[in-house]
Amino acid sequence: MTVLLPWDQVECATAACVPSDADAPLFTLGFTTIALVIPTLVLMIILRAVLGLRATRDPEAGAVLAALGQTRGTAVRTAALQGLRDGFIAAGIAYVLAGAVHVAMVASVGLNPLTAGAGLWLERAVLAAVAVVALVLSHMLTAAQRPRTPVDALTADMQDDPAPRPSLKVRAMLSGGVLAASGGVIAGLAMFMRDIPRWEGGFVAMNAAGIAMITGWAGALALGLWAAVPWLRLRRGAAIALAAAAVGRDSRVGAVLDSYAGDRSRASARIVTVLAGLGFLFAALPSAETGVPLEGRQTAAIVLDGDVDASALEESYRAIPGVESVIVADAATLPDATFHSFVFAVSPDSLRGHHDALADALERHPRHVAASLTNGEVPTELLGNPRFEVDGVLPISECCDAFVNADHIDLGSPGSGFLIYATPGADLEAMNEAIDRVASDAPGVTSIGTSYLGWESSTSPWSVVVDIAVAGLVLVLPLTLLAVRAVKRRRQDDATLAALGATARTMRTATALETAAVSAYALAGGMVVGAVTRVLMTELQQGRLSLQSVAVDSPLTAGLDAVGWAAMGTVGLTGVAIMTITAFITAWATARPGGRGRTPVDQLRTKATEGVR
Repeated sequence: MTVLLPWDQVECATAACVPSDADAPLFTLGFTTIALVIPTLVLMIILRAVLGLRATRDPEAGAVLAALGQTRGTAVRTAALQGLRDGFIAAGIAYVLAGAVHVAMVASVGLNPLTAGAGLWLERAVLAAVAVVALVLSHMLTAAQRPRTPVDALTADMQDDPAPRPSLKVRAMLSGGVLAASGGVIAGLAMFMRDIPRWEGGFVAMNAAGIAMITGWAGALALGLWAAVPWLRLRRGAAIALAAAAVGRDSRVGAVLDSYAGDRSRASARIVTVLAGLGFLFAALPSAETGVPLEGRQTAAIVLDGDVDASALEESYRAIPGVESVIVADAATLPDATFHSFVFAVSPDSLRGHHDALADALERHPRHVAASLTNGEVPTELLGNPRFEVDGVLPISECCDAFVNADHIDLGSPGSGFLIYATPGADLEAMNEAIDRVASDAPGVTSIGTSYLGWESSTSPWSVVVDIAVAGLVLVLPLTLLAVRAVKRRRQDDATLAALGATARTMRTATALETAAVSAYALAGGMVVGAVTRVLMTELQQGRLSLQSVAVDSPLTAGLDAVGWAAMGTVGLTGVAIMTITAFITAWATARPGGRGRTPVDQLRTKATEGVR
């Protein structure tokens, strides 16, 4: 619910913008139902499979109740009521907390908490209802499955994992074949139809490449989740054996780990399935547009039309506190553009020291316009523009200004443009206000166009709160629940070792080390497969974009730059740490005299006694 908070109201209270007062469009009942069904089903799958949430009654208890005469319908109704109760409690708490944050946010900037962002209260209520329905469905689905008896559960844990159907080889061939065929189509179109104009068949080629790209992504995801992740799951024992060798197989902990490496416990299997899948998706799915980075401290870009004195304005901008330098350029305004409203004609030499990568790119491609891609699509307002002629688009990483090489491209009746750069630690808000005053007071100005890039570098306390909340929900909470469930399952498997005299300390240490080894193995394996997928799909994307006159110096370099290496390392280390710490604490808690460290026989004896009563 942190997304459905009045962020625009708070930002616009101090910035030069106006929040939208337009009412949300009213859609038909059918469209609204479909729009809510999809996230409900996705959330139900997450609750049911990934997070491992279940009704409080475990499968053994369900088997006992079924033996005592409880029907499937009664079990489903009981689970639905329990899910409804839990959902109302959880969603109610989240709704109240989000409402409190809503009131605090708007009150902190002097707005009326009852009128500012009033529609968000209903939107959060709808989101809470979706969560409740998903939780109820996950409980009902669990209860509808016929519970296994304790003997069935123990027998299943002693057996090897069932062979995948179809086999992993067949899965890899099917999904890999789809991916290879899609890549072949894109490569063929890029080689033979790149220079064909749109009106002579280029439009058909671009559409065909787009369809092939979607099909290729389907094949890549299937290859990762349907073939690679199960393959990693079947070979998880190698990671545990490596951990046993690291601590020494002659030690007590090493001997326990060595026994773990040979068993087929579902405890480690679930960890590999979830973490390898999450690691693959995190590394494979695109998160941001790639291109030439704008590494400078540019904070504002101004376009002034009319009879203006550019030299005098340059001196006025340089005199503003916090301004480090100013670059004067020819500029054009595109009034009908969707994203790129301003085009600056600059000499690569003037960009040296500010945007070296952009200067190099403009020298390599002097007849291209450097601009960001919009959701992977080429900005059509820059190609075929009657005011200037370019050969293609050179992707850059930042939206939304465009740049051309002034030594080779003439914008035709341009206005005066200024690229303003801030000193480190400058007060961007005060500096941008001063920039606005200079432009509005300048004589001869007929129109003013301004974009502020510096706002992207500022971090508000509310954005920090959102980042922490999202990280907790997406990473910390699921991994914590996963580790707790895996350790509890491992405690049941360890009853034999405990009966043979293994101490609680040895079992606790072995459980933590097993969790750490399996988590690192799963995350590393999934991220490696995901990174390879990301590089390959980025190269195919570059081939598709080449049909739209997009320049790429090296598809392999673009693919490697598209992978979030630092983010992968951070998430991987954090995930392993969360899993290991949670496993150690859970193993310590369940091994206490008051904990749930009983063997399955003790639990069955207690349940039988309660059933007699």
